[in-house]
Amino acid sequence: MAIDTIWQMLADNVGTVVTVLSAIAAVIGALASRAETRKQRQLRTEQLRQSIDSSSLDWGSAAIDTLVRAAMLARTRHLHANEGAFQTARAATLINLSSLIDRGRMFFPNLDETKKGVEKTAPIAAPAPYSRRDGLGAQRNPCPHTRWRADRRQQRRLH
Repeated sequence: MAIDTIWQMLADNVGTVVTVLSAIAAVIGALASRAETRKQRQLRTEQLRQSIDSSSLDWGSAAIDTLVRAAMLARTRHLHANEGAFQTARAATLINLSSLIDRGRMFFPNLDETKKGVEKTAPIAAPAPYSRRDGLGAQRNPCPHTRWRADRRQQRRLH
């Protein structure tokens, strides 16, 4: 008799039973979806890490290549046919170096806020001035006496 009453009660409350079963199925589906979403997020995170690692290795290879080219350019300056060819190669190398530095800042940003901008400490000693023989150096005079002589010659011409 108990089974008949259970069937009768289920028949009278079919809507409620369907609603409860639907709710249970929805909860199970939500839990399965959450687990799948978590797996997908972990997979995307790992793919992003691999992509960043690959890009930073490519950047490192390009940086090494450009630095070697710059060093060779500086060493072989005297072998260039004319000054124009050297200046063209120098400008291209400096542009590549600047680009690589900026791309490197994306991979390796400054995380210490105190070491940015004007808050930096001054260098211990000023760098040695570049001579005219340096391949990539600025066109400055090698010593202050040479600059003084050039200034004196310019003053004489004006008088």
